[in-house]
Formats: sequence, structure tokens, C-alpha cells
Amino acid sequence: SVWPVHRVSPGTVVFHDWRGERQNPGLGLVPAAVLMARVVSLPAPGRVATLDCGSKSLAAEAGDPAAYVLGRPGWTAMGCSEEHLPCSIDNGWYVDAAGAPPAPKRGDVMFLVPEHICPTVNLAEKA
Repeated sequence: SVWPVHRVSPGTVVFHDWRGERQNPGLGLVPAAVLMARVVSLPAPGRVATLDCGSKSLAAEAGDPAAYVLGRPGWTAMGCSEEHLPCSIDNGWYVDAAGAPPAPKRGDVMFLVPEHICPTVNLAEKA
């Protein structure tokens, strides 16, 4: 008999990440660990927002994008520095109840699901 191939690592089963979601969409898992970040600058208002998380808090070894922003499907994480993560904004994907794209403001809190959760958790001392 042939055993099915298991494609989920132990850390991914416990925490779940964006890579695991794409590779195994039918499992019905939800992220148990997310990263909280704030908008710290708007270098191109309406087009780019910079978050206060980078490779010191978000594992970036899996490449770009290193994470995705929950509730903001039009946001795409760009290459991060040690302390910052710029995100490009495609306002065509997300509109508020009035039909207008919600504009991010400095200080807005965002929650990110890492591309690879295992090394991201390893960067933190505690939750």
C-alpha cells in the first residue's frame, strides 16, 4: 500500500502560516500566531504604507512577500529591512462600506500572517 505524502511541518500544524495555507488550502486551519505591527509612515499615501516590523521580528528567509496583512488583500508586502516592512497598496481590492478604499493612517494596527511561521516564532522571547 502507498502512504499519502504529508506536506505539513509540525510547527505549521500548530501555528499555521501563509505558505501552509497556499500548499494545503483544504485543511481548514486558521493562523494561531500573527504578528502585530503599526503603520509608521506613508511614503506614497494611498500607494505605499510602511509597517514597524522587519527581519528582526518577521522571518524573511522564505523570500518576498514575507507575510500578508490580514483584512487587506490589496496590500502586498515588499522587501523588508531589519525594522520596517513597506507594503504596496492596490486599492482596487478592498473598499469600505461607502465604497471607498480605506486609507491607512500612521498608528493604524495591522496583523500579519508570516510566510514561514517557525523561524518567526523563534525570533520572539514570548507571545
